Amino acid sequence: METPWIPAKSQIVYQAQSDENVAQPCIVRMLDGNLIILVQQKGNEPIFIRSTDGGRTWSQPYSGILPDGAGEISTLGVGHNGRLITVLGHA
Repeated sequence: METPWIPAKSQIVYQAQSDENVAQPCIVRMLDGNLIILVQQKGNEPIFIRSTDGGRTWSQPYSGILPDGAGEISTLGVGHNGRLITVLGHA
């Protein structure tokens, strides 16, 4: 199902602190229309933020947990079954 994207006003969804080393932000649209933002923190858990209303409002940031031995997340995608998928670097 194609969900149209309607541009809205610009908004800051995540404001990194001056001591945070963040990189590779990306966003995906899940099959149910939810939006997921990933903000990768170098050396720390990734940060995820979710919108259930097309980007008008966003959840509070929450940390993800990577498997032992996993490095940084290099990309996000959505599988044909609707699951969030990622490619991980090797730590």
